[in-house]
Amino acid sequence: MDAWGKAHGADGKVMMLANADATFTRAIGMDVDLPAFSLLDRSQCCSMIVEDGVVKQLDVEKSVLDHDGTSATCMLGS
Repeated sequence: MDAWGKAHGADGKVMMLANADATFTRAIGMDVDLPAFSLLDRSQCCSMIVEDGVVKQLDVEKSVLDHDGTSATCMLGS
């Protein structure tokens, strides 16, 4: 996550967090199994704006194939 954030200019602007064991994903109820894609214990595609530990905005895609509603462009435009 650190390298990806630096490569995309997020360093110092956005806190990049990894969730390798899906603990956070399960805790917020966003976990999903996608056996058709051979993916188990994954996160639904979502994005959130968090300020001082409070979720101010949470957007969840309607389908696992969609990513338009959770893009940075979408989040910054809201």
